[in-house]
Amino acid sequence: MEGEENRTEEEVTDIVFNIVGACAWTITTVLILFFNTMCLIILPKVGEFHHSTRIFLQSMTVSDLMLGVFFYFPMTGIWLTGSGVWPYGDALCYIQAWMIRQALPACSISLLLVTTDRYIAVVYPLKYKTLLTSRRAKIIVCILWIMTNIYTLILTALSQWKNKYNDVLFLCQFGETTNTLAAFIVTVLTLFVVVVIILMYVQILHIARSQVSRIATQHHLVTIDGEWQSPQINRKSFTTIFIVTMVLFVGWLPSIAMGLMRKNFSPQLRVSSQILLASVSWLNVIVYYVRNKAFRGAGRNFLLKITRNCCGYYNKKPTYTTGHNNNSI
Repeated sequence: MEGEENRTEEEVTDIVFNIVGACAWTITTVLILFFNTMCLIILPKVGEFHHSTRIFLQSMTVSDLMLGVFFYFPMTGIWLTGSGVWPYGDALCYIQAWMIRQALPACSISLLLVTTDRYIAVVYPLKYKTLLTSRRAKIIVCILWIMTNIYTLILTALSQWKNKYNDVLFLCQFGETTNTLAAFIVTVLTLFVVVVIILMYVQILHIARSQVSRIATQHHLVTIDGEWQSPQINRKSFTTIFIVTMVLFVGWLPSIAMGLMRKNFSPQLRVSSQILLASVSWLNVIVYYVRNKAFRGAGRNFLLKITRNCCGYYNKKPTYTTGHNNNSI
C-alpha cells in the first residue's frame, strides 16, 4: 500500500511538473519569438541609431531569434507532448545541435560588438563615423557568423558527426567528448565578454569624470534660478549595454555551471536554469525598450500603426448589393 501511495504521489508530481514546464516554456518561447521579431522590424526604423550600431544589434537579435526557433520552440513541443523524447526526427535534432553551438557564442560576441561600438562612440567621438562605417560593420558581422559556423563544424567533426537527444538536458547535442569542451568555451567566452565590458565601463566613467571636471573648472552652467551647476555625465547608452551584459551573465551562469559540474541535478533545477537562460533572449529587447527613447518611440509608432490598421479593418462594415431598389417597396 505504501509503495502504491508513493508511486501515486510521484505520478501526480510528474504531471504537475509537466504542466508547469509546458506552460513556462510556451510563454517563454512566445515572448522570445514575438519580441525579437518586433525588434528586427523596429531597428531599421530607429533613425537615431548609427548604421554600425544597428547592424550589431541586428546580429544579436538574429542569434536570439535563432535560439528561439531552433532551441526553445522544439522544447515546447516536447513539454506539450509530455513524453520527454525527441519527436522531430534525426535531421531536426542535428539542426538543433548545430544552431545551439552556433547561436550561443554569436549572441555573446554580438553583444561585445555592440559594447565596442558604444565605447568608440564615447572615447573617440570625432573618429567614430570613420572608424565604424556601415561597410566595416557588415564585414565584421559576416566574419563573426563565419567563425561561429567553423567553430560548430570543428565540434561536429570531433564528435565524429554523431549527435543524440539528451533526455536530461532536454536538447540535442553532439558527441559526449565535445559537450564539456563546448560548455568550457562558452563559459570562458561569457566571462571574457563580461570582464571586457566592465573594463570598458570603468574607463568610460573615468574619462567622463575627467572631462566633466575639466569643463566645470572653465565653464560653469547657470540654471534658471541663477544657481551654479556642473555639467552632468551622459552615460545612459553605455549603462544600457552594461545592464544587458549582466542579464546575459546571470541568465547563462546556472546552465553553464551545471554543464561543467556534470552532476545529476533534479529535473526541476535543470528546467529552471534553462528557462532562465531562455529568458535572456527576450529580456534584452525589454531593456532596450525601457532604456532607449528612440527605440521606444519607434516601437510605439509601429504598434500604433498596426493597431490602427487592424481596428480599421475590423470596423469596416460590409456593403451588400442586390437587384432590388429599397425605395420602391
